[in-house]
Amino acid sequence: MNADEPQADPYRCPGEQHAISRAVHLGRLAAFYPACRQCPRREETGTLSPRRVAQLAETSRRGRPRSLFHAEGAGGVYLKDLSPAVARDIAAAFATVVVLAKPQAVSETDNLQISKSPNPQIPRPVILLAGDGRPLTAELVAAAAEGLRSTGCNVVDIGPSTAPCLALAVGHLQAAGGILIGNPGEDSHSVGMKFWAAGPRPLSGDCPDFRTSENGTVPFTPGAGVSLEAIIRRYEAGVAPPARNHGQLRRYEADQPYLAPIAEHYHALRPLRVVVDSASRPTLDFLQRLAATVACQIIPTRSTRAELPRQILADAAHFAACIDGDGETCRVLDEQGHKVPPERLLLLLAASTDEFPIVGGDSCRRLPDALSQSATGVASYNAKPAGAVVLESGSTSAIDERLERLGISVARSSSRRADMAAAMLKHGATLGGGPSGRFWHLAAGLPLCDALMTVTRLLIALSRGDAPLSQVLDRDAPFG
Repeated sequence: MNADEPQADPYRCPGEQHAISRAVHLGRLAAFYPACRQCPRREETGTLSPRRVAQLAETSRRGRPRSLFHAEGAGGVYLKDLSPAVARDIAAAFATVVVLAKPQAVSETDNLQISKSPNPQIPRPVILLAGDGRPLTAELVAAAAEGLRSTGCNVVDIGPSTAPCLALAVGHLQAAGGILIGNPGEDSHSVGMKFWAAGPRPLSGDCPDFRTSENGTVPFTPGAGVSLEAIIRRYEAGVAPPARNHGQLRRYEADQPYLAPIAEHYHALRPLRVVVDSASRPTLDFLQRLAATVACQIIPTRSTRAELPRQILADAAHFAACIDGDGETCRVLDEQGHKVPPERLLLLLAASTDEFPIVGGDSCRRLPDALSQSATGVASYNAKPAGAVVLESGSTSAIDERLERLGISVARSSSRRADMAAAMLKHGATLGGGPSGRFWHLAAGLPLCDALMTVTRLLIALSRGDAPLSQVLDRDAPFG
């Protein structure tokens, strides 16, 4: 067969609409055409020389795009990896999965017709949306809201927030899900998307890379449930046409019901000074608002993280907290600038005999007409933190033994957010954590990975006496 004859499965360069012949395909490969790096048929090298084939393999490996998705959501470099258009499509894929995840077996077409129906008696799913307060995420939040509304879902924008605040709001408002557009890393140019299903239930994946084929084509199965894998498959299968009637967009102040129960415990604290290094502006704002009612000082970092030990000494701080951009991970340095191992900090929190708030009582799990009125006067109650503790699978056996000697039952889980949350509920634990630096606390019966609550519990522990953190760790959280 002539090389220029049409093929049953024609060649098509990525990003181009028109098919090309095999001869053009080989010519572009030989000329290192940029689009060839992402071509699913780049291995069809025909009569090209072995040397040129080896060169193509090397350039293909370097130029292969990394997946947008990872074990805890999606993200990458702002605009390069996650643009407004991509954020809109991912949000639409998430909303479509939420709409199609129904207990009864119905077709995708039927479900999409439900989401397009103007009948007010058919309830529309409500999805919460939040950003981290950075200027670069504002455009992504707006694009994600457009993607959610295009599927017929109602959107509740809670403004700049943290992952635990959003998760608690999903539970309070009985929403169908939530999305946070934030910064799970430390790079100022990175941006990510995290997802929660109803409950709230954080969504995690089974492995770091979910793409099962080079071109990313994975079949999407309607009604398979809300999972990160389902979102990825829906996104890669293509976004469905927009609904005839877009969902509504409303605002909700979620910080009040989140902070009010915690604020009750900002009293009778020592005048502690805490240096905070965090890309999460809402976290820093929440801490400063809470500390303003007592003599504690929240001091933002003035330099790089490497210079943090010097600032601790210069400011005579009692400790420093390094918090990630989503308000989940918390790593601590003591008053001497030494890093506190996460397991040792977890042991200190678990060993505390003081009562600590489990934020919000059962009365705030169901708020009447929560979208139209402010959630105020939420109930709170106290419970001792030591009962059951969930440890990440990477934790050492020493902490198991120490906790058991304190009479605390121990359960194990993988470090994935979805698994830790499920294990907390299964074992009735009030605390969880491990080497990842993510500490889990119970709030209104919901497990929350919350750096703010970690700092609050540490403030309470240090306020029991005048000893510095290093001595408190040696006394209350020794190993061995």
